[in-house]
Formats: sequence, structure tokens, C-alpha cells
Amino acid sequence: MATLAGLRVLACCERIPFGSCGGSDHVAWQIHRRLARRGIETTMVAAVARGERPMEEVRDGVRLVGLPAIDLSARLGGQATLVHRLLPTLRKLFDDVRPQVIHANSLHFHSTLAAALLSRTRGIPMVTTAHLAGLDALPRALRLATGGYEQTLGRFILRGSAEVIAVSQSVADHIGQLGVPADRVTVVPNGVDLDAFSPPAARSAHPEERAGGLRIAFVGRLVGNKGPDVALSALAELRNRGVPATLEVIGDGPLRRRLQAHTAELGVADLVTFAGVTTDVGAHLRTADVLVRPSQTEGMPLAVLEAMACGLCVVATNIPGNADLIADGVNGLLVRPDRPLQLADRLAWLFRHPIERRALAAAGRVTAAGHGWDEAADRTAEVLLRGARQARRRSPATRQALPT
Repeated sequence: MATLAGLRVLACCERIPFGSCGGSDHVAWQIHRRLARRGIETTMVAAVARGERPMEEVRDGVRLVGLPAIDLSARLGGQATLVHRLLPTLRKLFDDVRPQVIHANSLHFHSTLAAALLSRTRGIPMVTTAHLAGLDALPRALRLATGGYEQTLGRFILRGSAEVIAVSQSVADHIGQLGVPADRVTVVPNGVDLDAFSPPAARSAHPEERAGGLRIAFVGRLVGNKGPDVALSALAELRNRGVPATLEVIGDGPLRRRLQAHTAELGVADLVTFAGVTTDVGAHLRTADVLVRPSQTEGMPLAVLEAMACGLCVVATNIPGNADLIADGVNGLLVRPDRPLQLADRLAWLFRHPIERRALAAAGRVTAAGHGWDEAADRTAEVLLRGARQARRRSPATRQALPT
């Protein structure tokens, strides 16, 4: 990848990734910190966490510019952030960086729309990485709103993208329905760090032998489309059935207080731990037996890959993205969206069948081993370079030699 040295990239994602438990911002960070080792110069613009000041620093060779933002997730029911002074900041950075390509991460964020406007007005080619596969399992109002966005602003963004990266085949199929030709789409699956996410040397006593029973983990942003309320309801059903289990919720978000109150309403407050955001998700996963992912939308969920790598059995909703990774009964279990009773059925079965649970977990570990960040970074670099070369027009500021 030495030929890529000197390629200048202006990257946009939703949030500065540190302290994140996953998401497209984490994917962008894992990719671009590796691209920096290959000589690519990346400036990444994103929102800082609520209450934090604007920031600018260089970490792992990536220049990070963080801006304050308003989190609209609680109002809209899905992940959404409005970043202050985003477009003026991008214009200023354009004059400073003179990027040869823009990399927008996720179709649905304010930062991607701003990047598309900059691409169009400054004549800079843009590569967009899409992270969402299907909308069918979303609540009707959110499904209509998201679908309307995709059919209008989403199509505008995709039409203006020189190249599009899809993190799974399901994502590629979804954006194909938005009119993106197949020859402009490259599937680059997400990766997992097998050093940071690995099974413990030895797990403690089997769940059926422990006083606490089955240890369940949920990892993700606490927003409606990730299904944390479904996980709580399933836990309450397990208690009603006499199946011993606990739940650790790893992550944060606008629903946290409501979820904490809901645990008391369900009578499971003593069984649930809210761990918040952590920089070492792997350490938490290594103490669990099962990961639940009762989400309504996905692309290629990092939490599923990371749990598989840590030797957990995964129970997830049967939706595009999850089903790209999990074959039901082979390397995990799938349930219908928004079905806490069915989720409880599967968890109870896993508790009572430890041999089968360990076999599913072992197969999941094999799946995770096939997803590496280095390969994802190499393939992303190829697309970024190809996108830079496909500029339909170039301003004088960007008409310059590209790496060969």
C-alpha cells in the first residue's frame, strides 16, 4: 500500500469515536487509523460527546476535529445528531487540507449531507460508506420518515458519490434499491480486533451451576432501534419462568433513564447492571455467556462480531445485517424483531442446553476470525483512490497528481 502515500482524505462521521461502544464512527476510526500507517493523510470531522468542548488533535496519525452538537435521538426514536457549524468548518478545512477525496460515513447523518454539499460545490469526489440494510422492522412512523429521507436526501447523496462502500451484501442490496448501479458499489465487511476481543482463558462455572444463572450482555447505543427495551422484557419473562439470569447493559444513550425506570416496573432492577460507555468492551463480554442483539435495523453489527470473537453465543433479530453474520442454529440464534417472549424462549433453551450453547459459540468464533480490520482498511483504501480518480470535474485547487 506504499503507493497510497500522500493521498489526502477529509472524512466525516457522526461522533468522535473514543468511548464509543460501536457504530459507524468506530468503523471509520478503525479504518482510518490503519490507513494512516499506509501513508494516507486523514482529517476526520465529527461531533464531540454532550457537554464536551470542541477539540482538535492528532491521534494514531489521524487529525481529529470535534464539534459540539445536539442529540436528536430521543425525539426521533433513532440515532441522529445535528452538528454546530459543520459546513463552515468543512469549508475551512477544505482550504487547509486540500483533500483529494471526501469519505462520508453512513448515509443518514447530518455530517454526510454536509459532505455531499461540499463535494458538489468544491468539485471534490466523495466516497460514501453505507451502514444500514433494511427498514421493514422499524416502527411505522420511523420507517416512513427514514424511507422518505432515503428517497430524497439519500438519493441526492448517493447520486453525488463517485463510489459507494456497503458494509454487507444486505446493505449493497438496500442501496441498490435507491438507484445505485452495482458497478459503483463495493462490499467491505466490518472487522473485529481479535487481540482485544478474545475468549477468557477459562470461563467460570457453567450458568446452570452459578447462583446468578445465565449472564446476558447487551452492547449498543440506548436508542429505540437497538431494542434495549426488548432485552429487559425478555429478562423479566425469564424471571417469571424461574430461569436464573442477569443482564449487563453496555453503552449509553437518551433512553438510559427511561430504561432504568423500566427495570423497576418490570421487577428486575436487581438483575440489571447499566455499565455505561467503556473503553474495554471486550473485558465485559468475557464475563458474559450470551449477547442479545434485538435490533430493528443493522448493516453489519460490530457488537455481534465482537461477542462472537469473545466466545459468546449470540441471539439476534432476523433482519438484514444480523442475518449476514448469523445462520440460525449454526453459529447463533435468530428471533423475530420485537418479540421478547421468543427471545426469552431462546435464552431459556440456551440455559438448559450448555453443550449446544458452547457449540454455537465456537462456530461464531470461526465466523469472527474471518473479519479483519487490516483487510477492510486495504479494500477501503482501494475504493478511496478509485473514487479520487473518478472525479467528474476538478477545481484548480484539486487538479493534481494522485498516488499511482
